[in-house]
Amino acid sequence: LISGDKADLFIPLFSFFDMPTIEEKYLLQVPDLTIDLIMATLSISEDVELAFENKSGFQIISHLLLETKIFKPTYSTYNRLFMLLPTLTNEKLKISLMKYILVNFSLLAKYDRVNQERIIKHWSRVLVYENQNLLAKVWTVKKLLCAIEQFIERKVQQNENLFDIQANLFKLLTMVASIQLTKDDLDALICFALKCSDDQSIHILHLFDEIVRSESKAVEVIKENVGKLYQLHK
Repeated sequence: LISGDKADLFIPLFSFFDMPTIEEKYLLQVPDLTIDLIMATLSISEDVELAFENKSGFQIISHLLLETKIFKPTYSTYNRLFMLLPTLTNEKLKISLMKYILVNFSLLAKYDRVNQERIIKHWSRVLVYENQNLLAKVWTVKKLLCAIEQFIERKVQQNENLFDIQANLFKLLTMVASIQLTKDDLDALICFALKCSDDQSIHILHLFDEIVRSESKAVEVIKENVGKLYQLHK
């Protein structure tokens, strides 16, 4: 391992999360131990990180996790992977970890309701503050808004209480919008506010209010297109 770039050798272990022993038992320690093994291997050198990224390591892991039927990730699963982020030195690998694992809405759906709430809260209170530059390369405002809209729609169909989850998702959207906002993003936000529920429209209005009060570059986009905001009064 030390002389090569073999972190990818351990990726197939993620496909065994659903496999029982000969006694039809599931080894609950295996997922966390597998993640720890990947973390330890990636810490060997920058060359190992580069090779792992070149072989689409996190993209493959994401696919394998999404394919599981028995295994249910926990907050410990998420936190272990989050703790890996600051240990990486290769920026492309960090972006892949964010995109395919940490802020992947499809993967988020694999967690139970309680852990979804905890993870989304972590996104809005910790992850976005510590990794603004990385998030800007993973999400555009428009892309994040679309993901949030789809996620909320699924929750509504499942008759789930959205209050806390929705509030933290829009808090996250506000943070990302303050980092980077384009004219297309602004159009998408206004379009969403005009068609969504009243409480969601209020979240979008709060988003604009937060941006205007801030000193971020996003204020300039709003100033240049302030006429578009008049549509919200209709």
